Amino acid sequence: MKPPCYLLIDKIFPVVKILVAKELYEKYGKTQKEIAKGLNVSQATVSKYLKEERVFDKKILKISEKIAKKLTFALNEELSEEEILEFLCTACFELRKDKELCELHGIPNCNVCLNLYTKDFCERNEVIKNIEKATELLEEMSLGSLTPEVRINIAMSVKNPKSYLEIAALPGRMIEIKGKLKRVSDPEFGASKHMSGILFNLMKKYPKKRAVLNLRYDKKFKEALESLFSIFYIERKTDEEKLKKLIEEDYEGEDCIVDPGAFGIEPCTYVLGETAVDAVEKVREINRKISEM
Repeated sequence: MKPPCYLLIDKIFPVVKILVAKELYEKYGKTQKEIAKGLNVSQATVSKYLKEERVFDKKILKISEKIAKKLTFALNEELSEEEILEFLCTACFELRKDKELCELHGIPNCNVCLNLYTKDFCERNEVIKNIEKATELLEEMSLGSLTPEVRINIAMSVKNPKSYLEIAALPGRMIEIKGKLKRVSDPEFGASKHMSGILFNLMKKYPKKRAVLNLRYDKKFKEALESLFSIFYIERKTDEEKLKKLIEEDYEGEDCIVDPGAFGIEPCTYVLGETAVDAVEKVREINRKISEM
């Protein structure tokens, strides 16, 4: 008897490593030495991966591509070993509870994985559905000058997240087409390190603040924002580490965080909520107030 984890180790991960090595080399320009360090293999093995021309089983390739895409991102961003291990275990968890390994595993009418993970699955599914609903609401709005050049993203966390990998967001953000916002990708856990990082640190003090959405900020919006919500202003020249410290020391549960921007950095308003839909409803109020001014 071979457990589902064995399939990942024996069938999936060898293909994942090949795909990741090629992506890091061809797309991100990583050296073979850098790739070898990230994948914890020899440089000779990486060289072999890059020359690999086998045609893989379609079912195995489909699953491998899904994992490889995120693992490539994690290695390129130089995440910690602990974060990468958590990602891999999360990927295994998701494949098992979504029954994507069942056909490869070959045991008919088996629900062991689904039964094991039903509670976690339900909470994660609720987060995904809430973000999807929030994007549908945004698609009905016309935000105009509130839409940032970096585009809008929405992040929402499960309760008591252990890392940013338990916070879902939109991998491709939302784009503007003919004045209307459009979601171009489905929400995924671990999809936005920046948005998730802000939320993760906020939730240490205010666990009910489980969602965040970014808008463009302009001084002319200040009066409208302050008439509706409490605002936490941060100093620019604030890097990620200093922002974490500011949140830990000075943030007192305000509804919005304003980053005034700097050279090459767009001014931004982070709208917070208990859910993604809650955050979007605040955006609706902000948009209405600004349009009346």
